Amino acid sequence: MVEGHKIVKSIPLEYYLNLIADYSNDEIIISDHTMFRIREKDRKIFKDNILKYFIEKIAPTFVGLQKNGCYAVFYDYEKNNILKIIIDIRSASITIVTFYIIAKSSVPIIK
Repeated sequence: MVEGHKIVKSIPLEYYLNLIADYSNDEIIISDHTMFRIREKDRKIFKDNILKYFIEKIAPTFVGLQKNGCYAVFYDYEKNNILKIIIDIRSASITIVTFYIIAKSSVPIIK
């Protein structure tokens, strides 16, 4: 694992939801890197509006702060999977850095 990607702190759900509450759909930005690691099959499913929908409308199951300052946000997705979205929250926008589909067993446990 890249050292900067390590989750160093669990973020309370209420704090996270308050943090992103005032951002509009237009202020959620898809970066050039967002789709970099995604298979072509998944790119057809995960259009910009789907990722934004998760951030705006779905409560995550876990949020962690990474050492690099980005947030790793985990959402229930399908039967045994989790949608993990990495976002960078700035004063004027939220940038979706990348996302992954991972097994539920891969969600970190932070104590």
